[in-house]
Amino acid sequence: MIRHAALLLIGLAAASPAAALDLTLLHTYDGQVLDGEYGFACAVIGDMDGDGFAEFAIGANADSTGGRSAGRVFIFRGGDSHLGDPPAWVITGLPGDLLGFALAGGGDIDADGRADLLIGAPGNTDVVPGAAGRVLIAYGANPIGSRPLASLPGDGPGDRFGTSVALADLDGDGRSEIIAGAPGYRFDSGAVRVSHGGAAPVTLFTLHARGDGDEFGTAVAGAGRTRRGPYSDFLVGAPYNSDATTWAGRAYLYFGGATPDTLPDREWAGPAPGDLLGTSVAGAGDVNGDGRADMLVGIPGANNGPTLDTGRAQLYLGALPPPLMPA
Repeated sequence: MIRHAALLLIGLAAASPAAALDLTLLHTYDGQVLDGEYGFACAVIGDMDGDGFAEFAIGANADSTGGRSAGRVFIFRGGDSHLGDPPAWVITGLPGDLLGFALAGGGDIDADGRADLLIGAPGNTDVVPGAAGRVLIAYGANPIGSRPLASLPGDGPGDRFGTSVALADLDGDGRSEIIAGAPGYRFDSGAVRVSHGGAAPVTLFTLHARGDGDEFGTAVAGAGRTRRGPYSDFLVGAPYNSDATTWAGRAYLYFGGATPDTLPDREWAGPAPGDLLGTSVAGAGDVNGDGRADMLVGIPGANNGPTLDTGRAQLYLGALPPPLMPA
C-alpha cells in the first residue's frame, strides 16, 4: 500500500547547447494521511485565476479525512512566489467516493477564459454498495475555490463512472467537452459519456462497448487536432476487449466536428492474448512538426520476444485517414 507518495516538480536549468538540459528539483509535496495514496493522480490545470500562471492538482483517492475511501484533491497555485505554499483549494470527497482517482485539466468548460479541472470519483462499492461514481467540475475563479463545484453522477451501481476523465473542444465552439469513462457499466462492458461544455453541462451522447468485459472507458484522452482544422479528437481504451484474441485490448479514435462522431474513425487492437492494449491512451502533441497532433497507446501486457509482460507503447501519427500502423 502507498503510504506517503511524494510528487516531484522538475524545473529546467540553463545548459550549453552541447550539453543535456540539467533537471533541477524544485519542490517535493508529501501526503500526510496513512494509506491516502497522495499522488495517485496529478494534472496541470492551466491558469484558473487569471494571474498568468498555471495551477496544478494532486489527487489522494484513498485519503480518509472525509471517511473511508473518501479521497481528496489538492489544488496549488502556480508562480515562483507560490512555490511551497499550502494548497489554495482542498476538495474532500464523501465516504466511498475515491475522489481524485483521475484528474484532467487543460481546458475551459464554460469559455470564461479560466482553466477548469475535472475530478473523477469512481466509487468504492465495498464502502457504498450502490456507488455509481461521479465526476466533479472545479471551475476556475479568482479567488480559486470561490465558485461552487458541479457534479455529474454515474448511471448505476458499480459503473465506476469517473475512472477516467478528459477535456477536449470537440465541436470547436471554444468550450471544452467533458469525456468520462465508466468501465464497470453493464457487466464491465463499459461506457463513455460525452457532455457539452458550459456553465451547466448536458450530455451529448454516450458510447458503449461491443461486449461484456471489455472495460471500455478504462482510459480516455483528448487527442488534439489530429487532422489539423478547428476540431479536437479523442481516444478511448478498452483493455479487455477480445475481438482479436483474448484480452488483446483495443483503442478507438473518434473525430470531433460540428457534430462529433459517435462511431470510431480508427481502431487499433493488440496482436496477442493478454496485451491489454488501451490500458492507457494519450494525446502526444505534434511530435514530428507536421501540424497534426499525434497519439500514444499503452500496451502493458505485451511481450518483448521471449521476455513476458515487458509492455509497450505505440505512437500513431495524426493523419487523414488515421494510420493503421504505429510510427
